[in-house]
Amino acid sequence: MKYNNTAVGIDKTEVKKIGVLRANALGDFIVTLTAIQSLNHFFPNAEIILFGKEWHKFFLEETDNNGLRRTCINRVIVIPVMNGLREEPGVTENPDETELFFKSVQNENFDLAISFQGKGNAAIPFLKRLNAKYTIGLSCEESEQPDNSLNFYYYQSELIRYLEVVSLTGAQQLLEPPKIHLFHKDYSEVHKYIESNSINGRFIAIHTCGKDIRRMWTKEKFSALSRLLVKSGFVVVLTGSEEDRTYNEEIVKMSGNVIFDSSGLFSIGGLAAFYNLSSLVISIDTGALHVAIAAQAKTVGLYWAPNLINWAPLTREKHRPVIGWEIKCCVCGIAPVDPYPFEPHSENCQHQHSFIESISVEEVYNAAMKLLR
Repeated sequence: MKYNNTAVGIDKTEVKKIGVLRANALGDFIVTLTAIQSLNHFFPNAEIILFGKEWHKFFLEETDNNGLRRTCINRVIVIPVMNGLREEPGVTENPDETELFFKSVQNENFDLAISFQGKGNAAIPFLKRLNAKYTIGLSCEESEQPDNSLNFYYYQSELIRYLEVVSLTGAQQLLEPPKIHLFHKDYSEVHKYIESNSINGRFIAIHTCGKDIRRMWTKEKFSALSRLLVKSGFVVVLTGSEEDRTYNEEIVKMSGNVIFDSSGLFSIGGLAAFYNLSSLVISIDTGALHVAIAAQAKTVGLYWAPNLINWAPLTREKHRPVIGWEIKCCVCGIAPVDPYPFEPHSENCQHQHSFIESISVEEVYNAAMKLLR
């Protein structure tokens, strides 16, 4: 599928350097990759520079032995903590650091600056301070306006949202999955783990944890699902960060110690390679699920219905969403879907419980079996 929109004022032949703002989490970044891949296709001779965080720089500037990068992004410029753009616990914006940052990046001489972040309130002023020849991005009535923009409306596929932004450059949009290149060292991590745990046969990766309890499933259900998959002849391996280890170890014990836990053992590249080699990835709606999609793995994702609109993959050949349809909070009765998921909330209830609890073990198991046929 292709989209073809035309923007005014951009001479394709003059664009040699593009800056893209997306300074947030792993899943948030991966859903922009389809749009960035389209930019690279339309401006093949342009250098693409991401304004991001330290983890972006560490991961995206890695190369393999042949010089292949993870994505079509050439460089990463780490932005300092800035109100509304990059906020870190316990850290406040340093005005002097901000000024030094902009003095430095203005020397880059960007031809095109694009924002994939937020509604524009903080992002558009950021773009304008780059002194790029042309600026585009998402905006709203309350924000400043770039040279060309799309009005921000929350409920939309994030992948399509950023393709629409890119269409403002005049690029012919290619609707293709996000892709991360995997290196030999990534697969070496996986083979080391498999050999050290004597894992034989087809394995299924299950990612259980996220930062938001409202998108999480219970340990009891993950345990029951794992036992069903083991009975069906699969090896089950839980994935997660080091912070998830205690949670996952409890699931392992509840499952009768017949499954494995790999929490904290893989780098991002190693995790992507692990997912790539798996028969299937089952995950709640979090960054790991987007990593699996970008690694070309088959996935079953557990979504709360409103979040499905924005974050689910667009195709179903390899990806099956299982949906929690319960909309109202079971504590206060509010339907927290306006203007965003989990809003509004009351003084007495911020909806801190699972909104996907209605998803049954059987639903997830059946979706998995259909993809595994």
